[in-house]
Amino acid sequence: MNLIIYLIFLLPSFCFGANPFEFKEKPFNLKIGVDLRVQTNIRTGNTSFLRDRDPIVAPLPFARFKLGHLEIEPDKARLYIFKNFWGDFNLRGHYMGHDYNATDMSHRHSSVYTGFGARFLIFKFKYLRDVSGVSDARVTIVSAILPFHFGDSTTLIFQGDIETWDDNYVNYYFGVKPEEVRDGRPEYLGKEEDSYRIKGTFFTKVSKNWILKLEASYRKYGKNIGYSPTVKRNNEKAGVIGWIYEFL
Repeated sequence: MNLIIYLIFLLPSFCFGANPFEFKEKPFNLKIGVDLRVQTNIRTGNTSFLRDRDPIVAPLPFARFKLGHLEIEPDKARLYIFKNFWGDFNLRGHYMGHDYNATDMSHRHSSVYTGFGARFLIFKFKYLRDVSGVSDARVTIVSAILPFHFGDSTTLIFQGDIETWDDNYVNYYFGVKPEEVRDGRPEYLGKEEDSYRIKGTFFTKVSKNWILKLEASYRKYGKNIGYSPTVKRNNEKAGVIGWIYEFL
């Protein structure tokens, strides 16, 4: 019933030609900026070089380029085959992974994934596969997204994700090889697991070109990750404040 009420709430946007699932942008759009990210460190002290940093605070560059149905960001790219109010379908590439530099283990690296994404109303699905040979992993993501627009300058987005990482992904990023065994770090073979994330993102224009971004998220890892000797907690909290310039 709540879903029906929400879709009725969105229907006027559809009737008057606006798409509530995307930002109001011209066919060509460029944004650049910087994010300051604060994130809890899930790695144990005998695993990561960043063992003494909890939370991890780091500035990250932000960029987003749009040309027609092509959208590019530093860690992903999407090419939309079609897109309207009811849904969309896109081909996509990501550079991603739970990478870390270890003290006395093999480094775990991010890698290039390709796949596709689809949306029907508020529901999204993504399928991605490692094509760089780092882990040969497969990842699927099922999401629900609720956007709320307040005038032309402010947007609030709530999102929930269920991510499924296959055996190869969990074993590569959270497993422990026989040669990596130490006191307090036994051998560990990772198995397919889900993780759950909720996220809220707030955008508002503070001037013609400048945008303020605020974001908070919480991720809960499944037991096959929580039991890994390489992690010290089964959840991750993160917050982001960003300052973005939009070229008009």
